[in-house]
Amino acid sequence: MLHASSIEMTMLPFPNRRLLSESIDHRLKMRTHVMITAELRTADGFRIKVALQDLSASGFQMRTANYLGVNRQVHLTIPAFESLPARIAWNVDEHYGCEFVRPLHDSIFAHIAAKHPVLVAS
Repeated sequence: MLHASSIEMTMLPFPNRRLLSESIDHRLKMRTHVMITAELRTADGFRIKVALQDLSASGFQMRTANYLGVNRQVHLTIPAFESLPARIAWNVDEHYGCEFVRPLHDSIFAHIAAKHPVLVAS
């Protein structure tokens, strides 16, 4: 059981978004930074290009200039992969966090992450 005094809040780079510290973070899967141009399809058939910025087996963070409401059902298509149903969990400005309806299998997550790494200059 968590007590309010044991919760440490960490500010993210978005002004109204907070997460619990890593020790009690609700995320159970590893996240990785990616740079993937993908397509998002809404329930009414609207298709938009999005930039995936991070990915886990349970969800992803994306960026788009198009407004999409929280809790909206969408389908994400990453090049060379089948459409993945997801739900928009939060948004701040043009940043959106989404949760997959069914988590990715670990091998699929690893394959996507390996195919689309973020290269960091040293």
